[in-house]
Parts: sequence; structure tokens; C-alpha cells
Amino acid sequence: MTSLLDVRGKRALIVPVVRDGGIDEVALSATRILLQHGCRVVLSGDSTLLHEAVLNLCPADTDNEDIKVLHVDDPDCTQFSVNAAVEEAWDAFSGLDLLLCFSTFTGPQIPFLDSTEHQIESATTMNFKKVCLFSIALGKKMAVAGTGGSFVFVTSIIGAERGLFPGFVIPGASIAAVNYITRAMALELGKYKIRVNAVARGLHESDALLSILTKEALEGEGKRIVPSGRWLNKESDLTSMILYLASDVSSFVTGTVVFVDGGQSLVRPRMRSFL
Repeated sequence: MTSLLDVRGKRALIVPVVRDGGIDEVALSATRILLQHGCRVVLSGDSTLLHEAVLNLCPADTDNEDIKVLHVDDPDCTQFSVNAAVEEAWDAFSGLDLLLCFSTFTGPQIPFLDSTEHQIESATTMNFKKVCLFSIALGKKMAVAGTGGSFVFVTSIIGAERGLFPGFVIPGASIAAVNYITRAMALELGKYKIRVNAVARGLHESDALLSILTKEALEGEGKRIVPSGRWLNKESDLTSMILYLASDVSSFVTGTVVFVDGGQSLVRPRMRSFL
């Protein structure tokens, strides 16, 4: 029986975020689930990190031709390098159907008055600028080809109105900008059959905001504070929503920011006592 969340044959360009010298685990899990459901994937970023990830991603029954790596050695994320990456990704599979971009970079917890120009530039580039440039480049290709597609941006409750946290003013603002352009882009790109949505994920145990807590404290506070009784599962909690937004089942869904956080963002006042 065919799954309702059918992405077989779809072609995805995935732009992950780097965390602690490696590819974000949530991005890897999303890539794995797309591959397992028959999607062909192009990963864009540091090829050394990505090739290591690919070795762990490909199950025995997955043709290696279903996943490709594009090396983008450009920490400044210039329009020239992004345009070249999108062009190469498009040619790799003779078109693309999905842009999956991760904008969840926060860096360490830093008081606002201690923020530096470097921090501002890093957060803006890794969260906001890359989304804009990849969307512009791929949006143009889809518009000319007339194929349409789906843009899915993975953000965080740290960039949401109901997810304000001390020490993350700069990265939070850059993530909030992505939530805003998700809605604004949807207004303009609908005529090209391009849908634009975002998934604001909850916090997981590896996030900087929770790093001050021991494993035992994390588990206890998750049960006590979060309505769902736990923090985000990096491997499974986002996958069904990403599959939904990537599939044709969501063809009438655009301009939305979906919260997948187990209710974390609903209890912000109660979280203040330990954060």
C-alpha cells in the first residue's frame, strides 16, 4: 500500500547546519528518512563533513546514486557560490522538487551586551542569509521550468514569539527572520506553484540552552515542565512533518510555521526558573 506521505522520486536539496564540528543530528535524521522513502538527495556544504555523514546515512538497500554531495567552501555564503551550488544540484537530478534548509544555529549562550559583530554576522549568515540565497536561486530555476516545488525551513522555538530566551538575542532574531520570510515568500511564490513552510522545532538535549543541566536533571525537568513530558527526539519527532510538507498531500499548505515542540513554547514562564 502506498503511503500518503509519498516522496518517491522527488529530488531534494538539503542545506544542513553544522553543530560542534559535525552535521546537525536533526538534519541527518531528516535526510535518512527522505532516502528511506525513495527521495533522491543532494547535500550542500562542507564535503568532508558531508561525506562522513553519507557513510552513516546510506542503508544497504539504498542506491548510492540517490545521494550526492556538493562541496560549498564559502563561510560567507555568497550569492555566487550559492547560485553555483543550486545549478549543480539541479543538473545532478535534472531538476529539484524540494529545498530543505536548516536554520537552527545558536552558538553559546551570550548576554546581549557581550554580543560581537562576529556573532551577529555568523548567526545571520548561517540562519537567515543562506535561506534567502538558496530560495532565490532555486526559486528562479523552478519558476522558469514551471515545475513548482516545496521549500521547507527548519527553525527553532528560540526564534518564535513565544520562545524568548536570555542569552540568545542575536541567533533568536536571525531565526525569527526566517519564520517571517516563510510567510512573506509564500505570498509571492504561490504563482510559481512553490509552497513555503517552516517547522519550528523544540529543544533537544544537545542544544546549548540545556547544556548547563546534567542528564538526570534534563530528564527530570522534561517530565516536570514540558506538556509532552520530554524534550525533542532528534531522530524521529520532526520526520513525519518534514515528509508531510515535502509530499503532495500538503499541496494546499503554504505560509505556515508549524510548531513541533511537545508544547515547550507554551510553558515559557515556568521554564524560566531553571534556565
